[in-house]
Amino acid sequence: MQYVTLVNRSKKTLEGVWDGKVYQIPPGKNSFPEIQAMKFKEQNPINGSEDPYSLTRDYLCGIEEFNDPITPAEQNDAPVMNKGTLEKIRKGELVLVKADHPYNRVVDSSAPLSSGGGAVATAFTKA
Repeated sequence: MQYVTLVNRSKKTLEGVWDGKVYQIPPGKNSFPEIQAMKFKEQNPINGSEDPYSLTRDYLCGIEEFNDPITPAEQNDAPVMNKGTLEKIRKGELVLVKADHPYNRVVDSSAPLSSGGGAVATAFTKA
């Protein structure tokens, strides 16, 4: 079993649940088995950081060995998903571009979508 360094980026003690047991994650560096650290990170997203299309998000924890962000961060009262992007699409300020692969992208509505009528490239990569 490989241990990694899970960094709680906030000033508050966070919680993570593994195998039905609640673990306390104090601020700063902590050592956990790799799979537990990954799940504890996933259980502590920063509210308002999830992109509704790419589903990427920021977390209150980072794993040093994975080069995750470990700079200080705090929780806020926003919903987990950033719905600002959805609202801009509804208002016509952004356009959802469908692609020929599992990832779509959102572009400014004034930007040209394609110069030659071909497929539109995307900046998202599969993890």
